[in-house]
Parts: sequence; structure tokens; C-alpha cells
Amino acid sequence: KKPMEPTFIEVSGLLMSQAADDGNSGAISEMDQNERIEFVNTQRSVQVTGVTLDRNADPYPYSGWVEVSVRPGTIKEVDGATESVDRFGDRHWYIQAENGEANTTVRFTSAFGDTHVWLSAVGEPDETGAGGSFATGVTEMIPIQQPTITQMQDVSSLSGDEPFTTSPLFGEFVTVRTDDRDVVVTALTTKGFWVSDLGDAPGNYSGLFVYTFNKPEDVDVGDRISLLAGGVQEYVGATQLSFPIYEAADGETLTPPASSVLPADRLCDEDGRDPNNPFLEEYESSIITIESATVPAAFRETEPGTDPDPDYTQYLEYGQWPIETENGCRFYVVSRTTVPSFNPVDYAGQDVGPVTGVVSYVRAGGHKWMLLARGAQDLPFAPQDEGTDSISPEGPPWPFHPRTPQATSFCEHSHVGQAHMPHKLGTE
Repeated sequence: KKPMEPTFIEVSGLLMSQAADDGNSGAISEMDQNERIEFVNTQRSVQVTGVTLDRNADPYPYSGWVEVSVRPGTIKEVDGATESVDRFGDRHWYIQAENGEANTTVRFTSAFGDTHVWLSAVGEPDETGAGGSFATGVTEMIPIQQPTITQMQDVSSLSGDEPFTTSPLFGEFVTVRTDDRDVVVTALTTKGFWVSDLGDAPGNYSGLFVYTFNKPEDVDVGDRISLLAGGVQEYVGATQLSFPIYEAADGETLTPPASSVLPADRLCDEDGRDPNNPFLEEYESSIITIESATVPAAFRETEPGTDPDPDYTQYLEYGQWPIETENGCRFYVVSRTTVPSFNPVDYAGQDVGPVTGVVSYVRAGGHKWMLLARGAQDLPFAPQDEGTDSISPEGPPWPFHPRTPQATSFCEHSHVGQAHMPHKLGTE
């Protein structure tokens, strides 16, 4: 039986310059593979040419559909392409090859590491590429730097109704740039740890949570992280690395960034009540301080037969308690395991500032920002317990309302057993 043709696609590319003097232009095959170009979340363009070949590597006059893809990276536009969305919601891009040649310009964002543009001979776009010979070719490798924490977290270039909730690298397995950066462990929990890039801190999207599923091994506050990689995931709106690979630099310690005291007039939006989400997103997974805040007077058990305070009900179930700034902007604090003797109900109606903790966004029951108190030092008004220094905060996943739809995880199975444990280098 005669095999389907074409069998191969020979692909070349020309990386277009973003600016006249940025140096990021020219034929990909001529790029210095040892000099990587800077990672950006803004758009890049590559002119791509594909020539179809038969099984003898001779030119083959194919006229049909070719799928265009970029890995890793996110395609924004392909000149002259037909776009299709599959049943999983993923976008696909198809162009027509004519007499053995396919030409287009591909515009994409958030590419990192060893990036390639792929061309594959496929069937009809309406069938999401089914059929065809699946002959495939790729451009030369486009050498791009790995993203820093800030570049991975920075959503300022994204568009949408709630761009602050999703990393531009959502769904990718990413190695964070650490070799020439000072990335330090800032806090530990029973389920992971937080890190900050001192080159960008405070704020500036410099914090990140690493979800290890259980208490992390061989890392402590102040350790410099020399290797950090994992799947970029959004858990109820907070960015984290899942299934991480991490390693602390032997004998290297750094001073974590000091808590950032956030100005009261920046915490809320123009209406003065809802959190200023874009501003706070810059501090997600960083340590912040709110200087003055009051536990609402209604935060207490109510008389039988009256409507219970919803914050008090959720506190009993999940452990977070509310605070309000002077203009009524509300935050929540988690302190049950780190300051166990503190009962926020006793402080209803009182100013309990300053309040410090690692801050995180929660997409549950509205826009919520929570502070995870690391210990009694973060709640100076609270009783100072003795012998609680070894208690670790439970940490994210944060409490959330069970009736609120949540972000979809990468998989549906339970992460139990060695096959799904995080990989810590140097351990059995």
C-alpha cells in the first residue's frame, strides 16, 4: 500500500525584531544557541516557511492543511489561518499549503527555554486535525531564557475581566530562573513553602508558593534556592508550582525581604470597599502588613433564632477571621495553627493592627485576600504563647466556601502514594 504523503516537512524561521535595537531578529538557524534572548510576556513574531517532502526526502507537491503550533508558548495569531477549538477548549491554528510550500507569520507570547514552531500535515480543521499524513517539521530551536518569578507571575500585560487570577504560564511545566537570581525561602507550611526573588522584591510579583503536598524536606527559611521547577497551576485563584522539583544551595543563606507595609489608601478600589485586586496581586505570596484594622463588631455568635454572622460561621468551619480597614475594606486572617491561643471573637469591635502575614488571593464567595500569620510575631496584640515556634501553618490550599465553583486542577485523581509525591533532588 502506498504510504500517505508528505512524509516530512522541512521548516525554517525568521524571528522578527520587537524593536529596532533589541537584537532579537534574524534567521533562527543563525542564532547563537549559547546566548539566550530575554523572556517576555509580550508578543513575538516568527516568519515560518515549510517545504513538504516525500519518503525519499524529495520535494512533494502537497496542497492541504497544515497545523501550526508553538512549544512552549501561547499562539495569539497566525496570518491567513483558520482557527478551531477542540472539545477540551484548546485552540488550534491551520494554514493551507500550496504546491508543497506553507508560509505564514506566527505571533505568540510567553515562550521560554528551547522553543520551536511546529508544522504538521493534518486533515480538515473542522475535524480538529484528524486525518492527514501527520508529517511534521520544526524550526531550529529559539533560545529563550527561563522566566523569573516576577515574569511568571506578572499579569499586567494580560487582558480579560479578571486577568489578575491567572499566570500567563498557566498549564506549563516551568523551570524558574534561579542561577543568576537570589531566590530565598520566606516561609514554610505543612504543605509547601513560599519563595521570593530578592532582585524584584518587595512586591513586583516577586513571591510564589511551592505546593509540595506535605511538609517540604531539607529547606528552611532563609535558604537560597538554586533549582526550582514545577507545573504552573491556579488553585482558587492563587498561583502555585505543583509537582515541584527543588533544591537549596548548600551552605547559602539569604535574608528574606522585610514585610511590606501597604498604604491604606491603596488596599481598596475607588469605591473604598472592594479590594484593589491588581495592586494586591503584585504582592501575592509575599509578606505584607496592614497597620490598622478592626475585627467587625458582628463577628460573634448570635442569639438563637437570629441569622448567624456568615464570617463567624465560616470561621468555625475553616478558621479564617475578618478584619476591616477604616474605610471598610475587608481582609481575612488565618492563625488557628500558628497562634492557637488567640480567639478573634474576643476582639470583635477592636482595632487589632498591625496584622502581618503571607497574602494570597482566593476566588471563593467573591474577591477575598487572606493573610496567613506565620506566628505570634505577626499578631503582636495576641497572647504570646511559649513553645509554639515549631508549629507550622497549614498554608494553602486556603479555606474556601464548598458551594463555590473552583479552578480545575491538572488531574482528577487523589495525590496519594509515592508515584505522586513531589520530587526533591538528593532524596530517596
